[in-house]
Amino acid sequence: MEELRVKAWNNMAMIMKVVFKEQVKIANSFGLSSLDFLILKTLKAYGEKSMVEIARELMVSKPAVTFSIDKLEKEKLVERKRFYGDRRITKIAITEKGKEKLEIAEGELLKALGRIMSVLTESEIQCISSVSEKIMLYIKERRLS
Repeated sequence: MEELRVKAWNNMAMIMKVVFKEQVKIANSFGLSSLDFLILKTLKAYGEKSMVEIARELMVSKPAVTFSIDKLEKEKLVERKRFYGDRRITKIAITEKGKEKLEIAEGELLKALGRIMSVLTESEIQCISSVSEKIMLYIKERRLS
């Protein structure tokens, strides 16, 4: 059983490596770094966030996030929003232009994932979905992410 777990773990790691490479390639084709892409995805999914919150969510350094946010802001893909009650607090929000660019890039990523998964049957895809949901539930319950 242990050997099977190791094999499954190694396969998942290899799949994630290939998917990450595809994500990087697609992000780069849109003039985005992989971090830029992940920041846009995070802001789209969760709404406005501070630099610290983004860094924590993506498990990267605050300087790396600051560098990406500066670039994304120049391209008008995100905007900084100051709060009137406390001007020290700045939240980052995705703009409409950012949402549009992300939507197109995500569409390309979905096409790439579709090609990768084209070797699977519908029931195999359902099985992967079910198993991955079970693992994600375990991770969330134990706050491992």
